[in-house]
Amino acid sequence: MVIITTEINAKQKCLEMLENARKRSDLIRQRYEERIKALSERIQNAEDEKQSAVTKLSKKNSFSFSNIFLSRKFKIRLHVIIIISKI
Repeated sequence: MVIITTEINAKQKCLEMLENARKRSDLIRQRYEERIKALSERIQNAEDEKQSAVTKLSKKNSFSFSNIFLSRKFKIRLHVIIIISKI
């Protein structure tokens, strides 16, 4: 009887460990999915901002950036594109 009780307790402990591992795995997966969603939204926003800037630039004859609000990264990228296009 003691052997059976010991085996049952050991199996219950294993089940608890498995359940805890599953909960941690679910939490990690949820965080990962949230980060992927946030990054996807940031990428989409950046692409929208870039497209808006390109549209504004194509409507203007001058390449003045003073009237266009862009993040520093896009200013640099667009400046490089303009320089390369002049070559």
